[in-house]
Amino acid sequence: GAGSGGAGGGVGGSGEVQGGEAKARSHLLEHILHSHMVALPGDPEGAGGELVLAFPASAASDGDDFEAPLLPLFTFLPVRVVGFRFAVQGPFELTADRGNLHGKSAKNRALLAALPRAFVGALEAIPELRGRALSLLGRETPDASWLAVRGRLLDALRDVKCVPTEPHGRLMLPADCLLHPEAPRAAEAAQHLDPELLWRCCRKRLVRQEFARRHLSLLQRLGVEELGLEHWLPMLRDDGRDELGSSECADVCEASAGEPRVSLARGLIATAAASGDVALFRRLLGLLGEATAPDGKERGGQLAEVGAAEGQGGGEEAVGALLGELAEVPLLPGCCGGPPMRLADGPIYEGFARELPEAWQRSLVAVGAFA
Repeated sequence: GAGSGGAGGGVGGSGEVQGGEAKARSHLLEHILHSHMVALPGDPEGAGGELVLAFPASAASDGDDFEAPLLPLFTFLPVRVVGFRFAVQGPFELTADRGNLHGKSAKNRALLAALPRAFVGALEAIPELRGRALSLLGRETPDASWLAVRGRLLDALRDVKCVPTEPHGRLMLPADCLLHPEAPRAAEAAQHLDPELLWRCCRKRLVRQEFARRHLSLLQRLGVEELGLEHWLPMLRDDGRDELGSSECADVCEASAGEPRVSLARGLIATAAASGDVALFRRLLGLLGEATAPDGKERGGQLAEVGAAEGQGGGEEAVGALLGELAEVPLLPGCCGGPPMRLADGPIYEGFARELPEAWQRSLVAVGAFA
């Protein structure tokens, strides 16, 4: 078992006495400390050992330009750099040259096993660090002996809101996030996607693009996938009513007061059709054409993966199943501001043919032969 201690400042705000008078001197706050108590094997008094994590103070500041050097592991004196941008102090048992941890030590195993809990505890105690969590793990690959430790730290972040999302940097759980797609037409369509529509229909938010570029491999390891067709389909079917019974999703979306909100009370497709936004239909059809092209390299096997996940077999079966679903989605703009139309509605014409009796054509429309 392990218990967590508190968080506090490192160097800063100290005072010195000179000539019998106290003269306060301000120092730059260099580190933020978090203490975590660990039960150790073979400890007769049960006092346990203390892990102290020291984070650069700059990690708790605003801005996207956080950079910090790799910090060492300590056992009262520096031992070695292990690939993290925070320092770890603990009562580790060292090799004779003090250059590494003793590999067969049960005490060391207990301390390292507690490190993920200590890291998450620090993020809970110091919320300003949460958006820097992936940066603090470092992008440099540590040596093999520390890869497993780093992997456990990363896995512990699955339950921490540590991923900044569009449009205002709100931190979300990794499971609630999606990456911007890389395929050109899919990326273009995503640029025009309303974030609240994505949340309302899929309970997902897009990761901020700059953050995703810096931490792509770690985000993928956390299971964050690209925005794909399986996410577009519910948005295309959406009629504007939230699944909780309201066209507003402020409570579920945790929207901050004063944030602008785009009204999509009639749904994405109906809103575009009513406003004559033909560009949206073109973007969507380009996206769907890119995804369903038989030899489309840009779709990256997405349909095959979606089909396999849904038990649909390979890529061709997935394409067929997708087209069947798309046939029921209104993807074509109506004529003269009319409602959008589905592929399943049959052949679609702008007007009646002048060579044929209009009454006869209207009767065909009435029975659904064509629209």
